[in-house]
Amino acid sequence: MKSICSICNYTKGEILKVKEMMIETFDTFEYVICGNCQSIYIARPLKLEEISKYYPKEYYSFSKNISEAKFLKKFFYSKRMRYFLFHDSFIGKILSELQPLHGLSWLKYS
Repeated sequence: MKSICSICNYTKGEILKVKEMMIETFDTFEYVICGNCQSIYIARPLKLEEISKYYPKEYYSFSKNISEAKFLKKFFYSKRMRYFLFHDSFIGKILSELQPLHGLSWLKYS
């Protein structure tokens, strides 16, 4: 089966064989490094009915808790950064004391 790079439409490249390790099926997948633009792509994308084998309902990215955790991390980071820049966030002040932002003094608003 000939694969075509979706970036530059080149048809030649180096084949990489990679084993799935995360859910331990150890199935082998072929990836191609495009000989022209060096992008990496899967040689034969999975069919829709094959995807559930590798991405079951319990897959970590589907977890509601992960999404909530990312939201909270982003929220607290923004509060800490806002305090660092403008000194106007009480939550940010506490977070900055717990985990200071180093190396960003050039960003401070005067």
